[in-house]
Amino acid sequence: MTPVAAIFDVDGTLVGSNAVHYYLFFLKHLRSPPGRLAGLLTLALRTPYWLLLDRIDRGRFNRSFYRLYGGFPVADVARLAEPCFRTVMVPRLIPELARRARQHRARGDRILLVSGTLDVILAPLATFLGAEAVLSPRLHQQDGVYRGEIAGANVVGRVKAEVVADYAAGHGIDLAKSHAYADSVSDIFLLNEVGHPVAVNPGRRLRRTADRLGWEQVVATR
Repeated sequence: MTPVAAIFDVDGTLVGSNAVHYYLFFLKHLRSPPGRLAGLLTLALRTPYWLLLDRIDRGRFNRSFYRLYGGFPVADVARLAEPCFRTVMVPRLIPELARRARQHRARGDRILLVSGTLDVILAPLATFLGAEAVLSPRLHQQDGVYRGEIAGANVVGRVKAEVVADYAAGHGIDLAKSHAYADSVSDIFLLNEVGHPVAVNPGRRLRRTADRLGWEQVVATR
């Protein structure tokens, strides 16, 4: 029997968190008080720019925002990924989507996480959900520290659909019988890849597309 998958976007879909929540956690634990103050000041000054950039081009937002991780020790980020999961993600898990993930896994569907969030941050969530793979960006490393530059695919928008299609082709997954869950209009490419797309808490533009194409829509709260 050809395997099928349940493909989940993360931020805004499975959990009500975002890139800022994760960065603040690592900033608190990896920088001295003066370094934390400098990081918070950078966030305050650049947030209006990042909000605009995220609306215009989420890929450029990722490249700009992840420069903040430059200089973070690789081993320390990996060590803190589990506490970050417990502190930041678990309280923000969206129960309906976590329940659906469990149902898919119980049926034998392969759970895939696809996200613009860094792979090291998502690793504990993948373990928690029993996910087979995390398809997300990683950062270049040099001498045991992150350089703040994305290595490989910048997994947003159309690239999300491409990495899922490549993974499915390499692992014999039938996307026509698979589900995908996502909350952003930028995920329309991903939702178009599967036979069972689900728009989660869709905004106006995604809801309009879901209505037109007859996609399932889920309104779920924490």
